[in-house]
Amino acid sequence: MLIGRSHELDYLTNYYNQADNSLIVLYGQKGLGVSSLLQEFAKEKDVVRLCASQCSPRQQCYVWSKKIRNQGISIGEYPDFSALFDAISELYAGQKDAGKTVLVIEDFHWAVRNSDDFMNAVTAFLADEENKGRLMIILASNAIGWVENTFISKIGRNAFAISGFLKVKPMSFLDMVCFYDTNDTKKCIQIYSIAGGNPGYWTRFDIKSDLKTNICRLFLEQNSVFASEGLNRISDELRELSVYGTILASLAEGREKLNDLYTHTGFSRAKISVYLKNLMSLELVEKVFSYETADNRNSKKGVYRICDPLVQFWYHFIFPHSDELGVMCAEEFYDTYIAEEITDYISAGYGKICAEYLDILNERGKLPVQYTRHGEWVGKNGRIDVVGQDAKRNTLLGFCNTSGKALDLAMVEADIALAKEAHLRPEHCFFFSADGFTGEVEAFAKRNDGVYLVDMNDL
Repeated sequence: MLIGRSHELDYLTNYYNQADNSLIVLYGQKGLGVSSLLQEFAKEKDVVRLCASQCSPRQQCYVWSKKIRNQGISIGEYPDFSALFDAISELYAGQKDAGKTVLVIEDFHWAVRNSDDFMNAVTAFLADEENKGRLMIILASNAIGWVENTFISKIGRNAFAISGFLKVKPMSFLDMVCFYDTNDTKKCIQIYSIAGGNPGYWTRFDIKSDLKTNICRLFLEQNSVFASEGLNRISDELRELSVYGTILASLAEGREKLNDLYTHTGFSRAKISVYLKNLMSLELVEKVFSYETADNRNSKKGVYRICDPLVQFWYHFIFPHSDELGVMCAEEFYDTYIAEEITDYISAGYGKICAEYLDILNERGKLPVQYTRHGEWVGKNGRIDVVGQDAKRNTLLGFCNTSGKALDLAMVEADIALAKEAHLRPEHCFFFSADGFTGEVEAFAKRNDGVYLVDMNDL
């Protein structure tokens, strides 16, 4: 069963059920389940599948024509794209009452990049009167940066033939819990802090093994699956990997402001800005703007962060010591470079889980403030993980305890003081903790109606 993709399936089904032909662009990062979504959607439908490769148009048509001939259709060895699509129409020519045929072209970006004729042929095929109401074309890709920033300008007027864009986004923490079908919230938090919302990564982790065993097996052992994953994520679409690697390594060490990156790397500010923009287009880096309050003097003006958890983990722990992997065994590397920091590292990822939890309650109308805008407040002396406000500026705040010990009253008072520093009224405060709460805090919550305690192990 496909978990957490009901919205995407409904979107595709809606276009499939329409009377007209449709052309959908489906895209998302590797591992997010684009192919799995297509497999689920294709059930009980007539589907023709093609996959584009990084090759010349002539070679591409040669490969595709061979596949079509194997299904009993007569076609030349080296057709052009138009002749190839005409041959595809013969596959369903005798199925007048059998519903639509779905043509799926995966990794379509290679075909568009290498040939101006490809999209011309696709749109002509879609508009052919013989195919009216009988065809749905899905162009699928993992090249999210290219799809969002280059594709439309590349294809020109052919863009008017596109019916819709569907972006497959990372899945939630709740989806992960359903994926593993477990009550072990602590292990799910650990895995989510490293793998994020990428189900392709989830399949690699063993929920029954401890964190050290998973990290050693997946990152540190010889030929392990994620041994070079941080580099792999940028090598497919970017050049000058040494520059991108330097910037990512700097961010992973906590250099979040442009001036910090400039001082450390020695690159010009203009160059860093361009490379950060490219990393953001691939959704590897994000620029975090602090939630706007009545007075922003105590907030940071904007910081950069690696937003892909696995890339962050790789550049934080693996990249700086990669030369030691060939010398140390996996367990020794873990004990030397990871063990001491891993608890704090995982705790830093609690904020996203807390925000997801509050978003779910907000959607269901189960919060004291039904917020219409929310974000994170990033201050000079700390941060507030969740700030939510409704149209009347009634405020809800969320704080995550990442200290590694039970939340005590001094921590609560420090969080409330931070809210005042941000010029936010702490009317409703949710305090999350993976290590429980002291008796003083529990008593404090009972005395104050606007204080809510959430044990993260019960999420």
